[in-house]
Amino acid sequence: MRPSARLVASIAIFVAGCSSMTARTAKDYDRGNAQDAKFAKDAESCEKQAAAHQKEFGNGPYDQLRGPYNRMYDMCMQSSGYTLKPSQP
Repeated sequence: MRPSARLVASIAIFVAGCSSMTARTAKDYDRGNAQDAKFAKDAESCEKQAAAHQKEFGNGPYDQLRGPYNRMYDMCMQSSGYTLKPSQP
């Protein structure tokens, strides 16, 4: 028996909704030896860059996965020398 297209679409939407991610922030990164002021300035710059990227390549406020935002934020913070903290269970 084949599942109907409507059932498959409903399951896909349900899975996407349940797997939504939050936007990355400076709290997700280890600042290492960087001074607080430099880390805050770098994080703010990365937030602006990621927001612009999300606006251009994402689905705006309807993008539940925040994929473009998080990818740009990660690239920006990592290129500034910060490492992503291990994820919490």
